Amino acid sequence: MDYFEYIKTKFNTYKDSEYIQKAKEWLNQNIDKVKSLFEDVTIRDFIFEPFKNVFDSFGKPDEKDIYNTITQVAIINAILAGLPGQMGVGVYVSIAFEAWMGYIIAQHVGLSIFRPIETFKYLGMIGGSILVFKTILSGFYSLFSIIPGNPLIFAEIFTTDLVGIALWAGFEEVKSNGSFKIPKRMLFNIFNKSKKLFLHQMKILKNLFNPKNLKLVASRLKMWFTGDIYNVKEANGEVFAAVAMGYLISGHYNELKGPLSDVFLEAIKLRWSSQFNDDTPIEEIAKRFAEYSPEQLQGAINTIKGKMFELLVEHAENYDNDNIKAYLFNNESHPDSDIVFVNTDTGDKIAVSLKAANEHDYGIIEHALQKYPNTPILTTKEVSDFFNNHFDYAGKVFGSDISNEMLEHAVNADIDKLIDSIQPIDTTKVVVSGMTVSTVALVWPLLMAYYRGKIPYSKFEEAMKKIFQKQGVRIASRLAYGLLFGPLFAWYLLARSIKLISDNAIK
Repeated sequence: MDYFEYIKTKFNTYKDSEYIQKAKEWLNQNIDKVKSLFEDVTIRDFIFEPFKNVFDSFGKPDEKDIYNTITQVAIINAILAGLPGQMGVGVYVSIAFEAWMGYIIAQHVGLSIFRPIETFKYLGMIGGSILVFKTILSGFYSLFSIIPGNPLIFAEIFTTDLVGIALWAGFEEVKSNGSFKIPKRMLFNIFNKSKKLFLHQMKILKNLFNPKNLKLVASRLKMWFTGDIYNVKEANGEVFAAVAMGYLISGHYNELKGPLSDVFLEAIKLRWSSQFNDDTPIEEIAKRFAEYSPEQLQGAINTIKGKMFELLVEHAENYDNDNIKAYLFNNESHPDSDIVFVNTDTGDKIAVSLKAANEHDYGIIEHALQKYPNTPILTTKEVSDFFNNHFDYAGKVFGSDISNEMLEHAVNADIDKLIDSIQPIDTTKVVVSGMTVSTVALVWPLLMAYYRGKIPYSKFEEAMKKIFQKQGVRIASRLAYGLLFGPLFAWYLLARSIKLISDNAIK
């Protein structure tokens, strides 16, 4: 492969008006998704999970945002090159991400660029500079052929690095001299910076670009941009269900479009299955709820929120690339469970009740204890203390030795002492009661402390490794990424981890 010709072709796309126009349209339509993908670390690390260790590991502290953005775009471009068509898009999406990259770099340099769309013209200028790079690039491409895997992927990563560093240099020129250009005096500096960044990336990534990882990240990217993965800010059920109900009964049906609105309507049809079916017109559903009193509407909204959560859990579980699939019960009044998990390798099944509570929701747990007294409940210290002080419930509700309140004021030294005191669970036994559950209950307040920024992820992961041993890193990862859907979804993942931690727990 002639890598210089490959990169020359790529640079020429920056001057293609058709590609540029499509890239502008795509970026305008997806600007909020792109912004969150680059600015929300939780979302970034979830979607780029196999490659996450490459972030925050290169450059000076004040330059990390630039290098992280370049690296993130480089990985996206590598996936587009390695799995063409996976996102259902073309070259213009790559250009759109590079325009966003330029926007972030320009902001870092201090230029008055207020919209990402303004950076497309600078990509065109970079495209016209490819020939000046030819001499210094000619001896570098031989490296791609000796790196294991698809050399096209690594050529794409280096090209993105080069474009990012060249934009950086060009914007520095704008700030100093008032015009965007790539001076010949800076060529070797640009090349050397790009080379150092590339070699650093390869040290971490070279063995990770396998088909499984490429497909996983490509599928998550696609799900993110199609709305099948929801940002917690977008999927806050406390707000969305109420707002959606307002649109419904006021007749603003055009506002009820998109994946979350589909889940909202599906939840209604499932909860009121005796009145509605898949073919029921939205006007008929709206007319029925318009007859409700304010008190009845509030109750209906709470019911819908619960069902929406179950549907989101089912969907997320079935698209997380493992051998556990989730199926909601068709019977809405199923005795003690809402959802069944099936191990597709073994056929084993386990039923789970999807509940979450804090010190303000004692009634939820009390109701569950009254209906299903043989099912132990895991919760936080505040809630478990309350119930264990009541004779009827003593020994049925388990919590940790620490509370969320304690962790609000935690410092690393306190966390280190706590981690040292943790006893590993016995993974050969089913985790259902006694001291084992009390130990596992440490996870919830620790997870909330991480969620609130009180402790770093490294400490949370360290605790998970101590509790769950070999499986700790994977469980920590899943729980942390579960916060993408909010604490309620993370609670569900914690319950699932406890249920599935041992081979015996799913039989």
